[in-house]
Amino acid sequence: MKKAYLLLFLLAFVSCSSDNKTAVIVPTIIDDITLTVPKNEFIAGESIVFSAHKKLKTNTVLPQLVIESTFGVIVVNGVITETGVTYTLPNLITRRIGLVDWQLVLNSKILQSGIIKITPNITKNNGLESYFGPRSISAGDIDFSMLVIVPSDVYDNPVIDNTAVDLKYQFENEVTEVALKTKDLIAWNNIPAPHKSGRILVTALCNGIKSKELTSIVFPANATTFKIDYTRDHAYADGNQIIRFRTSIIKDEYGNVISDGTLVSFTAENSNGIQLQAVGLSIGGVAIAKMLHPDEKDTWKVDAYVTGAAKSNTINVSFKTAFSDYPVNISKDNRRIIVGPITSFMDQLAPDGLLVRLTIFDHNHQLIEKKVSTLQNGNATFFLDADFYPSGNYTIEIKTAGIIKTYNLDLNGNTN
Repeated sequence: MKKAYLLLFLLAFVSCSSDNKTAVIVPTIIDDITLTVPKNEFIAGESIVFSAHKKLKTNTVLPQLVIESTFGVIVVNGVITETGVTYTLPNLITRRIGLVDWQLVLNSKILQSGIIKITPNITKNNGLESYFGPRSISAGDIDFSMLVIVPSDVYDNPVIDNTAVDLKYQFENEVTEVALKTKDLIAWNNIPAPHKSGRILVTALCNGIKSKELTSIVFPANATTFKIDYTRDHAYADGNQIIRFRTSIIKDEYGNVISDGTLVSFTAENSNGIQLQAVGLSIGGVAIAKMLHPDEKDTWKVDAYVTGAAKSNTINVSFKTAFSDYPVNISKDNRRIIVGPITSFMDQLAPDGLLVRLTIFDHNHQLIEKKVSTLQNGNATFFLDADFYPSGNYTIEIKTAGIIKTYNLDLNGNTN
């Protein structure tokens, strides 16, 4: 029995060994094929196939095609066909322009090599990007806007150098045409600012593709010297009415009216060297500012300026006193002082709000306090409280509308 089992085992082993030998297929390695390329220059997107006409077995080990391009390095395997072998480049290579280096390699050995070129695919679906700026410039001979044009083919490849680009720009009724050529992927042109304010419209055309309309706004240049004047209802210093200062139409050196909203500052210096300021925003080139009349006779020197750009002439504005005198009524105990009623230039009550100042000195003429009140119905009232001003001699000074009156007070009841 043991011999019979051993015999069966040996027969099975021999049978298996015989089957394994028949299943092994030894591949054929080939290194003597020569690839052909239809041409050396292709259009982007065009099919690129390397081929060799040589009858090959299906188990043949083929060399590999190593491709180096702007996309990087890839390896393309061959496909055996009825007529030979083909190597087809993928779309990511065929759609990118530039030089493509290829090498046929087997076991690190270069069997064949070459270079092909892929050029842009110019069709009706080409791309055209345009950039224009700055979008606001100043009139004159210095400022400009730049148009940059980036033409591309259907696969977003830049076009070749010296591709024609037609530029047009319009200002007012004049259209200017400029012929450009691409270089280093782009075409560009500086569009100078005209001497007039307005809008510049720009467009470009390349390979039958038009750009969108682009705009640059031309603002007036810096303001130049201008004049100012004033209007008022009367010339009296009543501290109540408004004086209005107005500029002439402010223009730049090319005759353009300055932009609306330009800030114009007005400065008035009184006879004491104190400056008053007001501002106005230009509309139609004219700016208006308002100031309150002084409350006493005065003369102002007024000028205006656009910061960092232009200054006006200087004008003098005089104000007459609204009244030459006013009554002062002091109570019997000298502690209540009523200034008024004050009448103005038409014998009307002086306007409410006119300042009245009271300065109090002791018997040695040392300053004790300053009080300020305003007219109401032509009168202003002051009170010297006994808690703060005990009995004694005082000197008071009353001032309104530039008129000063002085009184000596005896808070025991006597007045001088």
